[in-house]
Amino acid sequence: MGLKVHMQLLSNDEGVNGFSWQPEELAAIRAEMDAMLAAYPDTVISCCYYHEVITTGMMIDRQFGWSECPSVTQPLDKRSPQPKRLTNFIRWASDLSTMHRCCTSETRDCRTCKDGAAHMSWVMVNKRAHMRSTKDLQNWIEVYEMFAKLYQYIRFGDPVGQRPGRPERCGAPDPFSPDTRLSGPHRRPGAVEKSGLVITPDIAPRIAVTYSSAVGGLDTVLKADRMLMGQGKYPLPCVNPNACINMVGGKISMMTGATGPILSTITACATGLHHERGFCPTRKYAR
Repeated sequence: MGLKVHMQLLSNDEGVNGFSWQPEELAAIRAEMDAMLAAYPDTVISCCYYHEVITTGMMIDRQFGWSECPSVTQPLDKRSPQPKRLTNFIRWASDLSTMHRCCTSETRDCRTCKDGAAHMSWVMVNKRAHMRSTKDLQNWIEVYEMFAKLYQYIRFGDPVGQRPGRPERCGAPDPFSPDTRLSGPHRRPGAVEKSGLVITPDIAPRIAVTYSSAVGGLDTVLKADRMLMGQGKYPLPCVNPNACINMVGGKISMMTGATGPILSTITACATGLHHERGFCPTRKYAR
């Protein structure tokens, strides 16, 4: 379909019993992420070193935590000594005036944080720590290029520059090969056409649509609440679609002719995992 997948882990911020990661579970999910990357290298935007860091919480010989995290709002950061950090990083609240402690939440325990962006940034700002050996530096470059692919700093189809090769890791193609090409997510009309998929009435019920958002139209909901509480007025009906994330999936279904299940989540970075897991029961039933 031309879509790209990036994998992250959720953290148990509420401390619900039975929902915290156990060591054996992290080892299993790391193996699964490695296998997914090896099986679908043109679809999964990731690297094995990222899987290692996010599941173990270790970068070389350092443990992730409050004293290491680079994603702390700079004006609120009173740590001493200061770690390597993101320049001028500020986590703004939805009112665009309140600052939060870090990129996740005010209450998250840094020792159990599994935020992918924070761990990715942690690796990226510590280049010199990865200059101990060729392998360590190549691991750092993998994460940096993964970031570039995620946010499309590298154009679609641009070849990776010539770099020293190395044996394949976790079954994935060598990212340092000159034959490896970087490509970003297709966030534009035409992805279905480019994939070569022709959705006919016969296969339409087997084609699912997934769509996700970070906050699911929360800004529209907040504006409606403030209008109702402050002015006693109801919002215009025409703005309702802006608050309904599921309507986007429905629109895509109508545009493409896909009549299978529609899954709309409000899980931001965990979108790929939720969609893959969400459709597992559907696939099992279809078989």
